Amino acid sequence: MATLCCGLNSCGGEDYVSRLKELILKDVTFDNGADSKVLTFRNEDLSNYAANSNQDWCTAIIGESTITIRVLANDTYDDRTATITLADIKDGISSRTFTVTQAQAAGVVVNTKEYEMEMAGGEITVEVLSNVEYYVKSDVDWIKYVETRGLTSSTVVLQVGKNNTGVKRSGTVRIINDETDEAEVVKITQSFNPIYSVSPSSLSIDELGGELEVSVTSNIQVDTYPYPGDNWVSTIGRETTEDGFVQKLKVSAFTAKQASRSTYVTFENSVYDMYETVRITQYRTLYIPETSVDLLTGDSVRVSVYNSNNIDIIWRSLDERYVTITENGYIKGLKAGTATVIVSSRDGAYSDNIQVVVSDPIKVEDYFNARWSESFVYGKDTLGNDSVIATNINCTLTNGSPFDIELIECTGYNNGPRIIYHESFRSVLASGAGVTVSVRVEEEVNNLYFVWRYYHDGKEYTYKTEKPLTAARRKSKKR
Repeated sequence: MATLCCGLNSCGGEDYVSRLKELILKDVTFDNGADSKVLTFRNEDLSNYAANSNQDWCTAIIGESTITIRVLANDTYDDRTATITLADIKDGISSRTFTVTQAQAAGVVVNTKEYEMEMAGGEITVEVLSNVEYYVKSDVDWIKYVETRGLTSSTVVLQVGKNNTGVKRSGTVRIINDETDEAEVVKITQSFNPIYSVSPSSLSIDELGGELEVSVTSNIQVDTYPYPGDNWVSTIGRETTEDGFVQKLKVSAFTAKQASRSTYVTFENSVYDMYETVRITQYRTLYIPETSVDLLTGDSVRVSVYNSNNIDIIWRSLDERYVTITENGYIKGLKAGTATVIVSSRDGAYSDNIQVVVSDPIKVEDYFNARWSESFVYGKDTLGNDSVIATNINCTLTNGSPFDIELIECTGYNNGPRIIYHESFRSVLASGAGVTVSVRVEEEVNNLYFVWRYYHDGKEYTYKTEKPLTAARRKSKKR
């Protein structure tokens, strides 16, 4: 834009001589803000001159003896220059120039203002355009500014730490103009990828119990849950490691008469719906499957033992008045009573016991009883008199013992060895049950008895039932 100023005497005569070349002109400088300066020329009449600027941001206005230079604010990041030309409009020939220089804007510019960072962290280089000194300020402690040698460095290096928070996170860094306190804000977003593994997937321990360890590699919160109801495994704290933790578990001693037991421990993060289970198995090394054994006086039996590792074992009886035991595990009942038999490893680490109850043998026949009944058949004797000519005999044998027996046969005798009845059975007579045999005796009943043969506990026995003595046979009335 050009500004022309002309005085009242701008149209001179032929004797006019321009004084333009006599003026002392100096270059003018401005800082980057909008401003104006007045150039004063004492004793000079500038009304014959015109001023022209070759830049729109700079204007020159001529007064009677002054030139006012005005500049707009420089919002660019480069210095700029305008040329002011003074022309003598009266002679139409003379002209002179001087320059106006304006400083660049004091600024800090960051073109890329958002960055994505991997979970592992690392360095970010931020390109900074600056013509002033600046400083860097992070609003989070996991982003660090790496100092460079000069404050006017064209790059800013940021160190981003590893993200162990369990979630995606973001933070800002301000690159601040040291002169104006204006700032360029850089946003950094860091991803998070959950890491989760549990090792080993199964553990075993013997019956003595103790402590177990499970290694968990994770960058998220993990909770430990033993299986509900299986209170023989419990958590007893954890030890932090560089990439997770070691979970410690306590396993109680195992005394049940069984080979093994198992449970599960769950490692879970409910936010990410991630879980792993570890199977815990506890094994018996040595035990007697039975809790007790019944033995008759004088009998022997071998005690079975579970010995998973075939370790050397020792047997002993705590009361040899009732029970003795051999090194091979054979127990013998000496007399009625109770004793504890113990099996143990030679080093004493493993052991179990069994109760042995010794009883005197039961005679099954002591629990038998017989019930007799009879009826008479009447007729004429050789003299024609009414008399008993036959007797019907019933005998019921009842098994009152607590055992079932197997009947083999029953033989009836009268008058000594004379056989009057015989029957084979091969049937079971249960405890509390009875069996009845019937026989017709057509002779005088004298010393009548039955002999029963039966099996009990693999052995054969006989039992004799004798008919008790009765009164003389009764004669009936005449028919």
